[in-house]
Amino acid sequence: MTVLLDSWCWIEYFDGTKAGKKVSEYIKGEDTIFISVINLAEVYKHYLSTHTEKEADDFIYFMLQRCFIIPVEPETALNAAKLDYKKKWGLGDSLIYATAKSHNLKLVSGDPHFKKEKDLVYLGK
Repeated sequence: MTVLLDSWCWIEYFDGTKAGKKVSEYIKGEDTIFISVINLAEVYKHYLSTHTEKEADDFIYFMLQRCFIIPVEPETALNAAKLDYKKKWGLGDSLIYATAKSHNLKLVSGDPHFKKEKDLVYLGK
């Protein structure tokens, strides 16, 4: 499967949680994994606030080795703005969701904002 792993997935994976074990099936499997540059920034910011800069760098290095990075394109940015206006998810989540949609990727997340969406793999509670 070709997927876009949300920031939630990476944090659960790196933290070694029960949900992270589900995420590891994508990371360690044969799936083709994409992330948005927004995911990269969110995960890095999270680990800068909870770990050393070296550890945060190591997490990001791992992501860069395993994933294809998708930049934010103008059309995707505008679609994300519409989503944010409509759903009130926040711009970061809207950019990630719009990126997955614009590239026909299955979004994998456990973020509660996405819980009711039918067109993604939801791993949260």
